[in-house]
Amino acid sequence: MKFTHALRVVWGAARLGFRHILGERLTLFGNFFLFALLIIAYSGVFRWIPPEDLARHHLIYAQMVWYLGVTEFTLFCSSPFCFKVIQNDIQTEQIHLHLLRPCPVWIVRLGEWSGHFVGRFCVMVLPAFLLTAWKADGLIPTSWSFLGVLIGLACASVIYHMSFFMIGITCLWLPQAEPVHWLWQKCTFLFGALLWPLALYPSVLQGFVWFTPFPALLAASGTWVLDGNLGMLFLGLLAQFFWVAVFLFLGDRANRLLLNRIQNEGG
Repeated sequence: MKFTHALRVVWGAARLGFRHILGERLTLFGNFFLFALLIIAYSGVFRWIPPEDLARHHLIYAQMVWYLGVTEFTLFCSSPFCFKVIQNDIQTEQIHLHLLRPCPVWIVRLGEWSGHFVGRFCVMVLPAFLLTAWKADGLIPTSWSFLGVLIGLACASVIYHMSFFMIGITCLWLPQAEPVHWLWQKCTFLFGALLWPLALYPSVLQGFVWFTPFPALLAASGTWVLDGNLGMLFLGLLAQFFWVAVFLFLGDRANRLLLNRIQNEGG
């Protein structure tokens, strides 16, 4: 399949996904409501941390709030249940129709889910920004920081969606894909540094997590609002690019595995 054709498919599917998600107004409101609750609750927790304890790790209260805002925003722009779409297609045998298309299933789903991600982003970005800035006592990171966050969000979106696609097809070998998804999510929260910057992790764990894809999902984007070393920020960005390439490759291989499994054993 030609690269240009794949891009057209992704673009077309993304447009459909974007329009679909904008129609789910109640779901979008619920997403932001939960996001707001988490930011308000954890900003209260951060208030109780003595400033001198944060200073030892070159952090301040406002940076903690912005970091949490970025990492939680990444999660709330994504849907954690994309894998169920693939699982349902397999279990209802709808996947057979999808495999008849001239374009691989993973490319169509990547476009569709990316459209969902962009739709949630467009709806939530302004109120999320205002809420986080309010809870951070009005401190706003630099424009370069936000540019890094935007690139990081795009990379995280691709990694997330390809991981969900691969998790979904595990139901071909397991009764359900939920246990794999649960394990993946827990590793994302811990090794991706959802709530606390990696600077607060034990030094051994700080180095270990970068050998996994999880910091590329959350920590690499959130670090941009911490005013860290510029070299380390770009290393995080390179790590994201690396894992994007890896997961696109793995997604293509998983699609072939899915096709072979269904053709040989009937799903």
